[in-house]
Amino acid sequence: MLAGIIIKTYTTISQVSFRLQQEKEIAKEALVLSQVLDNLAQSTTIDYGKYQSSDLVANNGVVDTLYLKGDNGDEYQISSINTCLTDQELYEQAEKSEPKTENQKEETPCQLSFTGTTKD
Repeated sequence: MLAGIIIKTYTTISQVSFRLQQEKEIAKEALVLSQVLDNLAQSTTIDYGKYQSSDLVANNGVVDTLYLKGDNGDEYQISSINTCLTDQELYEQAEKSEPKTENQKEETPCQLSFTGTTKD
């Protein structure tokens, strides 16, 4: 019985340690991403020439791709892949979340794609 308690305690500690390590890695990745985005914000402007005004009007200015242009002519594109939810939609979904059955597929998460081209 004592061995069972020791194994269960060890397993619980291992799981908590693993989760803490994952959270640290996510925090590091979030910091790097925020620094990259901050650097882009400091050195680029929106390239309005890439947008058609009819698309912006039809979507109230909300589009899936952000085109940026640097002072030195470099061009960047940040695109959303799959469906990205707003923070309010995420909270509502989390409140209503029910366990998934085997037949229900996990939705593909929202992702951002970043591409850049440099002018030589």
